[in-house]
Amino acid sequence: MSQEAESRFYEEQKKYEYLQYVIPDQNNIPRGKVVTGRFKEKFAKEGWETANVICMNGPNCEFAFSIFDVYGHDMPNEELRPCLETLTPWPWVGREGRRVGNVLCDLYHFDGTPDLSSPRQLMKAQLDTLRRDHGLVLKTAFEYEFGVYKEGTLEPLGGNRLWCYNLRHWARHQDLFCDLTDLLKVMGLEVSSLMSEFPPGQWEITTEPEEGVRGGDVCFYVKNAVKGFFETRDYTATFMAKPTVENMAAGLHLNHSLWSLGEGEEGKEGGEEGGENGEKDGGGNFKYGDKSEIEAGEAGRIRTSGVKDGIESTVTQPSKAHQSDRCKTAKATDSRTRGDRNTGGRNVMLDDTDPDNMSKTARHWLAGLLHHAPALTALCCPTLNCYRRLFSGPTPSKITWGVDDRRGVFRVHNAKNNVYIENRLASAPCSPYLAIAGTVAAGLDGLKRELDLPKAGVAEKAEDLPKTLADALDALEKDEELRSLLGERFVQVYLKAKREYEVQRYLAANLDTEEKQMEFERNMYFESM
Repeated sequence: MSQEAESRFYEEQKKYEYLQYVIPDQNNIPRGKVVTGRFKEKFAKEGWETANVICMNGPNCEFAFSIFDVYGHDMPNEELRPCLETLTPWPWVGREGRRVGNVLCDLYHFDGTPDLSSPRQLMKAQLDTLRRDHGLVLKTAFEYEFGVYKEGTLEPLGGNRLWCYNLRHWARHQDLFCDLTDLLKVMGLEVSSLMSEFPPGQWEITTEPEEGVRGGDVCFYVKNAVKGFFETRDYTATFMAKPTVENMAAGLHLNHSLWSLGEGEEGKEGGEEGGENGEKDGGGNFKYGDKSEIEAGEAGRIRTSGVKDGIESTVTQPSKAHQSDRCKTAKATDSRTRGDRNTGGRNVMLDDTDPDNMSKTARHWLAGLLHHAPALTALCCPTLNCYRRLFSGPTPSKITWGVDDRRGVFRVHNAKNNVYIENRLASAPCSPYLAIAGTVAAGLDGLKRELDLPKAGVAEKAEDLPKTLADALDALEKDEELRSLLGERFVQVYLKAKREYEVQRYLAANLDTEEKQMEFERNMYFESM
């Protein structure tokens, strides 16, 4: 990190009374500490120590004692180092005018090596390999689905009606969703579109393409902002895959493409950050709203007070002067992974001489995704409840691919002189960092071994996806190539944790009816996810 960038952080952090130093865990939950006063700078300069298991707790902080077989039974501390360039507002948290900022951290062993049990570090490691061995960078954009329910109930926002693509539904709740997009803008998050989805109460947010680890950061922030915002409005936003038996489920569609390095990009590593805490200009970390943008967002807001659970709180809302342009939304197009922030490279998945516009690189990459799809399912569908989403309606069931085919696990988009792959396997509760890390690892194996891509859409001969979390974990355990790419230590800890505090607890509960099973799953995932 340059001295100029570091100086900019120390100047910007003065605006905040409190700073959260955060590490995203395997469930996309923010873990960390809140600091204030002189300790803001102390933590920024020195980092802080934490138990090495911080990223591997369960969705409700369940603790898997079997992971000590890998971590060591003395549970030693490790070091969290802040990525100062990720400072961003956390605007829904502050009450009574308090200002709270957020800084992402990475986990390191005391010998200075990254701990890859941190999902963000694992993603960065895969991106480093992609850049080092193939001279490529990854661009990602997400379609993020979530449900909104009246607080303490299973009553969807808008009632039990189907509102898919219906703009009347948005119009009825525009104050909520315009305020939400205002909040995301203040955070520096660029949302390209918002719409009501097919199931009652379900909505979808799409993001613009981002380079490197920045793609995971955007997804992490969007999820936590959505959950935090709706809580202030007496609603529960959940990214649980399937909250009720009747509803269709929520996915996290991962759109991605591969790009050659632009001019001046060849030497950068560290998840495309330019080293351990490098500059974000090369696409490594999230480019957050600058001071003028944040202050402009605050200037256009008024404060209203209320009481919830006996606590007086203040919520900011747009002033009337800003009503006319608060809902301007960027048009969503197939530039989703076209690389609008490209640093000068080209999309190496595109070959306009091929009938499907797909290059050999794209075909080998996609072949790797298909080959490792059973094991990938453990990372992309990480909860018991995710498997209610698969094998139903337009969601994946067979390990297939196709051009603009929603039935496949992997859907290739090749219109408008552009090619990118949509990974439709990922469910909404997954960690975007782990989903991307697994996708890159699988693609890397396809490139390395030059795997042949099978014919598109031959579903009757295709292998089924795993039908349960237990089956998916078994598939990951058996996939030696993917284990090697992800790192044996991470895989062992992930398998032990998931089996102990989810699979084994579920089986031990002896749930003999679907109603009891759904209640168990909601208790575990509805609020935490």
